[in-house]
Amino acid sequence: MNNGNILYSRRALLATGALVGCRRGGARVIGMVAQGKTHMFWQTIHAGAVAAAREAGVEIEWNAPSTEIDTNGQLQILDAMINKRLDAIGFAPCDQRALVSIVERAAREKIPVIVFDTGVETNAYTAWVATDNYGAGAMGARRVAALLGGKGKTGMIAVQPGSASAIARERGFEETIHRDFPLIDIVDKRF
Repeated sequence: MNNGNILYSRRALLATGALVGCRRGGARVIGMVAQGKTHMFWQTIHAGAVAAAREAGVEIEWNAPSTEIDTNGQLQILDAMINKRLDAIGFAPCDQRALVSIVERAAREKIPVIVFDTGVETNAYTAWVATDNYGAGAMGARRVAALLGGKGKTGMIAVQPGSASAIARERGFEETIHRDFPLIDIVDKRF
């Protein structure tokens, strides 16, 4: 398991838990929604959330769609969590635009939302815990440039259309190559 991912998910869950007051009797329940169930990254996030829930004395309700591109599945899961009136929800949006309305609905319902891993195009969330994805893309560009000796051709394999974190990493890579390494051409970009 990747301890960085577990630490990352603990931070997201603990940030969520810290914002939840005693709004109801019994144990506080925090919904955690990943982008998907199958990728090892999300499985380690799940393990970290379970560990953090034990530390924080809260319960988690973990769920995710089967694939990382199932926006409708993620919307349905989040809608159900809001309907259950969970104490808070932490989630990693699979699309930065399509999930705006559900975040804003949770805010209207006074359910704190902690966005983790990737962004969403609204300020209605309570907090955001994420990697500097633009910086990660720039770091990748500098590594490729070093491997190429500052000149040559490279291509990009992009991961997920619509994902804010992926878009930021791609932009960081492309802008750094164009700005700092003019003798390197990005000849193709594919998903």
